[in-house]
Amino acid sequence: TEGLFKDLIYTMQVICPEGFRVKKQSFRNGRFWFVASENTLVEDVLPLVDEQFAIMEESR
Repeated sequence: TEGLFKDLIYTMQVICPEGFRVKKQSFRNGRFWFVASENTLVEDVLPLVDEQFAIMEESR
């Protein structure tokens, strides 16, 4: 799993548009997420990520 996680991070960084320089990522609770921004990101992006996962779960 760790190798796949590292491969996903590398891939996302490569395909991410050049202007998106601020990047954060994680793999937790069986979920991978990657956040990129042209501007600054809040220090703790977890509430934003959790909110998006909740929206995706609702649409199932």
